[in-house]
Parts: sequence; C-alpha cells; structure tokens
Amino acid sequence: MKCLRRSYFKAIGSAKTAHWSHSLSTAALKSLWKAKRFTFSSPPQRFLDLPDANRSEVAEMLLKAFFSRQSPAPCSPQLITL
Repeated sequence: MKCLRRSYFKAIGSAKTAHWSHSLSTAALKSLWKAKRFTFSSPPQRFLDLPDANRSEVAEMLLKAFFSRQSPAPCSPQLITL
C-alpha cells in the first residue's frame, strides 16, 4: 500500500512539474511575470489586518465575547438512583 501511495504522489509531482515546464516554455513575457508573482509571493498574514480598528477596542470586544465576566450559573447536584 505504501508503495502504491508513493508512486501516486510521485506521479502527481511529475505531472505538476511537466505542466509548469510546458506552461513557462510557451508563455508570453507578461505571463512569465505573473507566474513569478504567484511563485514568489509573500506568505499570507496569519491574521487579517483591520485598518480602521482601534487595537484597544478590538481587544476589549474580544475579551467580552470570549471571556465573559459573568459568573457561570450554579449547577445543582443531581442524585442518581439505581
């Protein structure tokens, strides 16, 4: 099973390489710059940037949403009878 899986992923890698080689060899100059941009782009940010947001307001909102200051409802013990 491992051999079959390895050959499957190797075939996918070979197909990707062949596709990129063919695409880049037949591409126009403008397309090459677009391919470069896709290939060497910076990694995505981990968190989205909120340009109009005040950091303290956002922090307060998140604190209220996830860490409510209200005490949890008391639980009443239940007796289990058999």
